[in-house]
Amino acid sequence: MNLIEELKHDLTNEYNITKKFLKHYPSDKNDWQPHQKSMNMQNLTNHIVDLFGWPAAVFGSDHLDFAKMPKEDKKPATEQELESKLDGLYNRSMEALNHANADDLDKKWQMRHGETVINEMTKFQAFNLNTRHIGHHRAQLGVYYRLNDIPVPGTIGPSADEG
Repeated sequence: MNLIEELKHDLTNEYNITKKFLKHYPSDKNDWQPHQKSMNMQNLTNHIVDLFGWPAAVFGSDHLDFAKMPKEDKKPATEQELESKLDGLYNRSMEALNHANADDLDKKWQMRHGETVINEMTKFQAFNLNTRHIGHHRAQLGVYYRLNDIPVPGTIGPSADEG
């Protein structure tokens, strides 16, 4: 089994499912949130899309420093803007995976905030953590959609809206 090819397959699968969710994105509900402590629809969806850039960060460095991450001046707010951002980040991450090899998977990688190490793991573990993170927040977005009577796309099989 070629693990790099498996990771590319997993990322592509998550990308295709996320594209289905973006097809239903309601830009008229960017500020909607189910609770005051919840992210609004726009921030949650941008976070999901941003996660597609993590594999490029993981395989292109030995750490990610949240203290040095640039702030977005204007977050994408429409289906088209979100899809364009998703495509760019996915392509960048696939390119990083195309240049990775099996030895890279065992290399250490850290999440930091300045000098504080938040987490340390192998690059393989970091990739898997990111994939689960995408699925977690996409499921959350599915709840947002359901609460707003927006069709929820299927992820593993058809949803109640597709079946």
